[in-house]
Amino acid sequence: MKNRILIISVLILSTGCASLRYPNWENIHIESCVHNMPCVSKGIKEKCDQSYGCDDWFKKRATLVNANTVVIDSIATTATYFQCETGLPIYKDKEHKEYNFKFNEEEYKPYHESGTNTVTGQAFLTQSGGGVVTCAGQSVLMHPDAEYFNQRDSYMDSIPKECATSINDLDNAAKSFINSSQCDAQGNFEFHKVPAGNYVISVNVSWNVGYDKQGGIVRKKVTVRDGEINKFIISR
Repeated sequence: MKNRILIISVLILSTGCASLRYPNWENIHIESCVHNMPCVSKGIKEKCDQSYGCDDWFKKRATLVNANTVVIDSIATTATYFQCETGLPIYKDKEHKEYNFKFNEEEYKPYHESGTNTVTGQAFLTQSGGGVVTCAGQSVLMHPDAEYFNQRDSYMDSIPKECATSINDLDNAAKSFINSSQCDAQGNFEFHKVPAGNYVISVNVSWNVGYDKQGGIVRKKVTVRDGEINKFIISR
């Protein structure tokens, strides 16, 4: 019983010390991205070497630089600190570009008609050691090789992966021009009733090496022709 009371007392004291050293650390916000939010970077990026509890560690560290927001990377081992509040400028890093392209449906009419072609393919990347990683289970997107979509792809490539927006953020009229499929275990995919024309096929092929994520989005421009075998390899 005495040992139990002692342990509880130590925990209470430890919590109290943490609160004194890192005031209000529990109220620090954790975000996956602060692009287009009113934030100022504190210019500090840190790596957490603990096996667990990194979220709380980052929040406590943020108080030391008067930050109120922590952006943690997708692997949850590295974070950057920000001060975010109304009245601050919209945050964009030096690589960030504006995305304000307008979709003109009239330009895409030929792609809106139901076609007769089947498009098949396989997506994969080869690792430096010779291993092959497929897109197994990943979504495959195919859109017209035209200005609106290509500029959006360029924009998406220019921002951190954590800030990349989904297909739901597209112009509503543009969504109907995107075909979607899914890779099987071998990285094979299919699209049906595709009209002839020029397209871009994109898919995520990635893997982890320790804490590092490798690979990424792979895109390929293709031409679909009536009456031909439209099979494409998506790699680089």
